[in-house]
Amino acid sequence: MDTETLCLCALSVEPATGYELKQRFEQVYAHFYVAGFGSIYPALGKLADSGLVEFDVSRGPGPRPRKRYRITAEGERALRERLATAEPVHRVHSDFLLLMLMAEHMEPARVDALIDKRVHQINSQLEALEKARATDADAPAGVEFVRDLGQTMLHTAAEFLQTHRNTLISALEAEPDHIDPRSESINGESA
Repeated sequence: MDTETLCLCALSVEPATGYELKQRFEQVYAHFYVAGFGSIYPALGKLADSGLVEFDVSRGPGPRPRKRYRITAEGERALRERLATAEPVHRVHSDFLLLMLMAEHMEPARVDALIDKRVHQINSQLEALEKARATDADAPAGVEFVRDLGQTMLHTAAEFLQTHRNTLISALEAEPDHIDPRSESINGESA
């Protein structure tokens, strides 16, 4: 799903500034979708140009005026059409998983530290989801469903990491020292 559709989804719940949308994406959608200012503001501009959202300008605490966006009736229709035809593709983009895939090329202490950091990140995400639940007690059923699924996935990941980390670390410690690839060259000639 593209950022424009994600913005329409969020604005169908309530009007928001670009900054508020980014906060919502970080709090509510962070466990399954990443969108930053570099994609949110261009998406809002395109949506406004095409009449799918409109905005009011007001003075904020800073020097710049703030735009508060809201979805239009045409935007609601477009959102329903996009959702009716959207093909759900489940993607996982994780630098952590790539690093774990290459664990044999790192020191066991580094792998252990990466697992610690990931467990800490997961716990922070779980806290954010709990905070969102407390502040949005009357959330729609779909929001609750996705939030609960996200929490379940995060709990399961943290449990897996804690349960299986020692197996991975022990396997890495049992392997002979790795040859530094910089110390060898092609055809066995030293560099």
